[in-house]
Amino acid sequence: MDSQRWYQHPPGYHQVLPAIFFTVVALIVYGSLYPWFFRIPPGPVDPVGALLQSWSVVAVFNRRYLADVIINLALYVPLGMSGYLAFHKVRNQALRIGGLVLFGFVLSASIEMLQLLVPGRRCGAIDLLNNTIGTAGGVIAATLFEAVVGRKWMDGHSRRAVDRSALALLLIWVGSLLFPLFPVMWLAVFEGKLVSISQAPLFEFGPFVAALASWYAAGFMLRSVVSERFWLWASVALIPAQFFIMSRVPSLSALVGAIAGVVLFVTLKRRPVGWIFLALMVLRGLSPFRVGAPHSFSLVPFGGFLSMDWQTGIRVLLEKFWNMGAAVWIFRAERMPLDRAIVIVTVVAALLEVGQMFLAGRTAEITDPMLVVLAGLAIRALGRPAAVTGPRARVS
Repeated sequence: MDSQRWYQHPPGYHQVLPAIFFTVVALIVYGSLYPWFFRIPPGPVDPVGALLQSWSVVAVFNRRYLADVIINLALYVPLGMSGYLAFHKVRNQALRIGGLVLFGFVLSASIEMLQLLVPGRRCGAIDLLNNTIGTAGGVIAATLFEAVVGRKWMDGHSRRAVDRSALALLLIWVGSLLFPLFPVMWLAVFEGKLVSISQAPLFEFGPFVAALASWYAAGFMLRSVVSERFWLWASVALIPAQFFIMSRVPSLSALVGAIAGVVLFVTLKRRPVGWIFLALMVLRGLSPFRVGAPHSFSLVPFGGFLSMDWQTGIRVLLEKFWNMGAAVWIFRAERMPLDRAIVIVTVVAALLEVGQMFLAGRTAEITDPMLVVLAGLAIRALGRPAAVTGPRARVS
């Protein structure tokens, strides 16, 4: 067990919101320029002129146009809301509101002009207007929220400390399930997903075991963060939510595995069992158990990820970091010393990679053991505050 230390009261609500605000900005930029493939159009490029001239384009009012308007309005509402709450120290309301709406306008205009370089995208002043209105709508919602909730609660009084390492791992887990975080907006894509689902095997062992292990570990992490079983059951909806995410197809096996993981957590909820998660991780790593000709072991870190396209590489990296970090976290939650937990999971990951040298279609490399060490160091850096309330919180 780590030595006991005293930590001050966790930061207030407003101290966290700047990070949320900049995260919202990053997600807007990411989604607006997705898939991040740029091409210089032939001839002279005048972004400002193109934006101004788009006012004269007569739009065809149909369901697609209406959906585009709704999306552009909703996209910037979180920007206005989180920005207004984040910059609470600005006492001049006119500056606070006007500056934020102006920021939304400039951000949207910049993105619209950059979209001239993205194949298949267009520069639209109507989108700029909708984004600006969405920002203003978010500001209005934030003023109402602050008026109802009150500053005393907003500043963080009576808040409980949470396990920051668990929270970070949960965010990585959600990211691995929903990446590339870009919604599907075309009917043809939905139709293609339905075809893929109808042609998929009824049951696949690998996705089932992976989901079972993930939701089992997520149950303990959620309990250390929110102490409510509701959120674990609600998280099962992340599987069908993949139907609405670009390049993701939900799996029935994964959905059944997620439900089984919740049931396993409820059954063994008194204390996490690290060896159960580790056994499930080994089963997943070896499935579908097809023996092939021996192949080499790569000592090049992250070589497999670099050979993939960037979207697949990031998704697989998030999944692996979650699995390795969750294994270390569960052992530590059993009050095992962190160093010992890192060593155990690293050895198992290394042996698993060696075993994959003899499996068909698998790549044996040093990346997974390295990810265990990195995840362990991250858990050590984040610490583990105890779940208590009051002006001071003890950490074990």
